[in-house]
Amino acid sequence: MRIGMLDYYQYTSNMWFSLSSESLWNAPPETPTKAVDDTSGNNVDYNDTSKELFAGTDIVYKIAQQVGDLGVDVMTPYTSFTYRDELPDNVTFLGTGKIVAESSNGTKITSWDFSTNSKDNSSVGTLSSTTTDGKTTVNFAFSADFLPNPSDFNSSTNSHMVYDQRKYILELDCQINANAPTETDINNTATVGIDKKYSNNTNRVTVRVIKYIPQTASQRLLAIVILIIVLGIAIVVISKHRRAKE
Repeated sequence: MRIGMLDYYQYTSNMWFSLSSESLWNAPPETPTKAVDDTSGNNVDYNDTSKELFAGTDIVYKIAQQVGDLGVDVMTPYTSFTYRDELPDNVTFLGTGKIVAESSNGTKITSWDFSTNSKDNSSVGTLSSTTTDGKTTVNFAFSADFLPNPSDFNSSTNSHMVYDQRKYILELDCQINANAPTETDINNTATVGIDKKYSNNTNRVTVRVIKYIPQTASQRLLAIVILIIVLGIAIVVISKHRRAKE
């Protein structure tokens, strides 16, 4: 009986240590979220604000992922961390973006700028995009060197990922196409992958596109002047046409 107990404990101990610490301790990540702002940082998601945008307007898609708390729900640093955004029709990616690190209470900690045409901040990650059959997909991947959390790492330098429930937010600079149909909604979601086994979709954001209407007094005056000129030209052409018939 005593030998049997020893065999049992040896078996369970071996089974415990044969499993990876990742599968035992890294809890599933929080569901990522998505927002869409104007270039001034104002929310323009039609679902939240009922704001309407003109074709040709610059917008910023923001994909936020909260990381775990090392030693609490994450026992090993992530082995991979990626963002994927399949852009909708009538939206163009401008080739630039940034990663913003934000504390759990919403305070900005630091940020890194990225471009598909530059290797700046490649020690942190890489921004890329592909277009197939007119569909553009934007990808961002944190580098393998950035994800670990060394024992001698000073978190104030932000040279590595910090696992303290902060958010890492990918911001993508985009533009509504100038020829986008008016009175239409442009919907978009994104996907975040972690440890190559978790892949979660964000909520959906919506941009409502409307016909351009001059907003300021000077814009309205200019529109009236242009309209008068066009009408004047039309009248002259019609008059000449009638005289020619006579």
